[in-house]
Amino acid sequence: MGIKDLLKIAKKQLNITSKGKKDNLKFVVFGSRRLGVDISVFMHILITRKHCAMAFHQQPAVCLQDFVNMYFNPILKSAYEMNITLVFVFDGHSHPHKEATNAERRNKRIENIAKINALYEGKDESKLDEISGLMQKSTYVRIDFIACVVAWATNNGVVCIGAPFEADWQLRQLEMDGIIDGIITVDSDLLALSCELIVYDLQFTKEGECNLLARQNILDALELADEDCLHISWD
Repeated sequence: MGIKDLLKIAKKQLNITSKGKKDNLKFVVFGSRRLGVDISVFMHILITRKHCAMAFHQQPAVCLQDFVNMYFNPILKSAYEMNITLVFVFDGHSHPHKEATNAERRNKRIENIAKINALYEGKDESKLDEISGLMQKSTYVRIDFIACVVAWATNNGVVCIGAPFEADWQLRQLEMDGIIDGIITVDSDLLALSCELIVYDLQFTKEGECNLLARQNILDALELADEDCLHISWD
């Protein structure tokens, strides 16, 4: 997910650290703006959390709506307080170029599930933490989980847009068209796409603390031109 070390390098050049002060980077600085959300990456983060992952694997299947509500309600509250409109952009079809990567991930999930079943059959309570860890590693953004997020968004007046393939390019196009003013993500791909304003490290709390990465600041810090970013994104 993302281009290896690109975000790390950009943050280093901009002197952004995980322990650094973010008082001047509060979510409030946006005020009355529309932000696109790379929602698929956040869904992946949620589905791999311990309790959500355990519910994901439960049989018979259970609805994951409560996990979605608890995860996204705080950021919605923050957005309302700051007069920010959110736009959720979902991944679409899997791109043919990622077929090998996706196949590898599917095989790994199958392998992990086989390990889980074997550990369950052993009925060894000392293996529960290992089972939990394997469950977290063998989740994926399933169709019913997507439906829960869409239902939450619809009920809360959040616009949902489906990208043809991955959401990154759709978000960049929305920004270029002036439909959104910035992008919330954890994915470094959007840096390579030379997006104007990216919100990283967003805390899903009422304060909405985050790091803002502006395109021109990144280009200046890395001594790059726009065409260099294009080359990185295609490579």
